[in-house]
Amino acid sequence: MHQENDPWDLERGSDELDVDTKLESPEEVGGGERWTLGLTPSITDSSSDMESSAEFQQAQFALTCSICDLPSQLFCNHCHLRICENCVAQHLRSPGKHNVVAFLDRAIDGPHCECHKDIQSTYRCLTCSMCVCNECSKKSHARHDKVLVKELLDQQSRDLLKNIAELKSLIKPVFERKLDALKMKLANANKGYEVLEREISMCGDKLHREIDSVVESLKSDAKKYRDEHLTEIQLEITVMENKLKDIQEAMTERENLLSKSAQFLEFDADIQHFKVIPETTNFELPIFTPGQGDVKAIFGQLSSLITSVSPSYAIKRERSKKSKRIMREPYIQASVTVGERYVYDVTCASVDSVWMCGAGVFYHDYNVRLIGKDGENKETLECPINPRYIALKSPTCVVFSDDSDKTVKLWSRDLQMILVRTGDWIPKGVDVTMSGDIIVCQFKKAEVAAVHSTLSRVVRYDENGSELRIMEYCEGKRLFKLALFVAENRNFDICVSDEGKHAVVVLDKIGKMQFVYKGNIKSGKYHSFNPRGLDTDSQGNILISDYLNYTVHIIDQHGTFLHYLMRKQLKLPLGLSVDEEDKVWVGEYSNGTISVIEYLT
Repeated sequence: MHQENDPWDLERGSDELDVDTKLESPEEVGGGERWTLGLTPSITDSSSDMESSAEFQQAQFALTCSICDLPSQLFCNHCHLRICENCVAQHLRSPGKHNVVAFLDRAIDGPHCECHKDIQSTYRCLTCSMCVCNECSKKSHARHDKVLVKELLDQQSRDLLKNIAELKSLIKPVFERKLDALKMKLANANKGYEVLEREISMCGDKLHREIDSVVESLKSDAKKYRDEHLTEIQLEITVMENKLKDIQEAMTERENLLSKSAQFLEFDADIQHFKVIPETTNFELPIFTPGQGDVKAIFGQLSSLITSVSPSYAIKRERSKKSKRIMREPYIQASVTVGERYVYDVTCASVDSVWMCGAGVFYHDYNVRLIGKDGENKETLECPINPRYIALKSPTCVVFSDDSDKTVKLWSRDLQMILVRTGDWIPKGVDVTMSGDIIVCQFKKAEVAAVHSTLSRVVRYDENGSELRIMEYCEGKRLFKLALFVAENRNFDICVSDEGKHAVVVLDKIGKMQFVYKGNIKSGKYHSFNPRGLDTDSQGNILISDYLNYTVHIIDQHGTFLHYLMRKQLKLPLGLSVDEEDKVWVGEYSNGTISVIEYLT
């Protein structure tokens, strides 16, 4: 059988290779040579403490192979190329000499002696703050504090590697996310101003139409008054003209009688009726009085551009915590049968017991039960309705939402009270935060069905039920379609499963969008991501029950998918809760079982 050559054994005796096998001392190097550490059969087994540390490994990953872009661990001194373990064989086969060493052991041209410019320095004189060669170190700097230049170069290399790693893995991603957010903010601002201008134009067009209508109405009224006024005056003119005609005729008749004296005695000379002036109607022209209101006030006003500055802040690493990792093969530690048709929601009271609800729809007992890991019913709380969403206030006290009267109730054996009234919103999932606040998912039917069939939001209340914050919009867009379950993470993020969006929406503590997780389902043989119950663990991971795909998703606090739990071993997983030992309790809707899963080590 053909045996593949070890990359470290390839052409080791060839004239084309120059693979050093020992570290030369400064005295052996002499003035014009460089420091080099030869390649050993196992470069990864370097004696350097830094190389074996997790911090160094993380720093190494910041540098990529010059051939394939994978993380590099090696360096070719002759070619000045970074190389990964996968590509070293290919590189050694290429023409020319090669001197492949561990990256930190690569040859570095150090500074020259400040007294002998043509000789590379061997030491750094700490007393004089200058680099010196072997000769100077033994003469003028013999009694000074000195350190090997190589040690300084090695330390600087380590520092630079750590810088690169931190810049690449911590700082750069933050600025990239901020840049993406700013670009999205710019696009949303442009769209917002377009909508604003359309609204102003629409209001102006509407006001123009209303003004035109008022103008036409006033002009019509003025025409009606004018016709009435002029007609009446014209009638009076006609009467006056007739009277003048009668007067003229009377004058002519009397002038003619003056020459006919025989008729004097018989003529009635009374003109008294001509002395009566007919009545006339006095009109006052209508007066147009312009409105005194400010046109801007009538039309509407545009508020000022409101700015608020988010203060600058230093990017910090998370505080250290006991690190745990996901097991290669998580397993079901216990399977608790509650003897009912289904389990809807669960919340851990301790590492050995869990509160559960959901049996009432079929059995009408309306109970919330405390179930032990052994299946024992430790306590029963009788409720006025069948709760579907519960959270833990204390080991003996639960909080649940009541959609019958739109309230959130606090319930224990000794205390039953309404904690929150949600008005015309129907409460869904609830959670009690580390500070004691209550977070409630809510929805209601939309008044304008053409826009949204339902409206959904998440509201934060203090422990007395006073409203603290409504989370419904972010940058003018609705956050949720149908928020069902909610949980607070250890970094104070608010995690919400949204049935309408088929996604988990994660907000920061003031309601700003952090990310949306839409599942890791890429095969057509699976259903769409169908998130239901969710909770978080001590590592800040988010665990989400996927109702129709019979599994639980694990993502980190940044939304990166990590693992599936018990794929196809859970039947319609719904409610979910993580206890203090990082075991997840999953309520299975279809078979009345609560599975306790161990997944961290």
